[in-house]
Amino acid sequence: MTVCLPPEAADDIEGAFAEALAPFRSDTGENPGENPVDRGMGDARRIDGGGDGTGFAVAPGYENDPRLIHDDPLHDGSPRPSVPGVCAGASRALLDFSQPRLASERAVAASWDLWQDLSAVHPPAVPLAAFVDRRRNDPDAFPGDR
Repeated sequence: MTVCLPPEAADDIEGAFAEALAPFRSDTGENPGENPVDRGMGDARRIDGGGDGTGFAVAPGYENDPRLIHDDPLHDGSPRPSVPGVCAGASRALLDFSQPRLASERAVAASWDLWQDLSAVHPPAVPLAAFVDRRRNDPDAFPGDR
């Protein structure tokens, strides 16, 4: 989900997010049953997009602007730096909307590169039929399997 905030929210991003997302919390509201847990609404949120390249393209010349918003740290507190030229958010003036699909293209390219890297070091997948035949022809091949 993309959350758009007014310019004055720049001084307190955390507070602005809390306020913007408050209606979606499952444990609050005047009526306790208003947002029951089984409704499928989460109570967690993270700032993401810069580290995996799926965020917003940064306008040329603003790559090191302190007003850029970057990903929240990992759960252990270690930072998640943004991919060069991408951020998790910023004011419109700092973002490059000239290539709206650039982030998606980067994500697809990264996914393809990961697939190539993994398939280069792992053997190819074995069809399920091979395991079924092995089980039928050699019942001891999978000891303890009913």
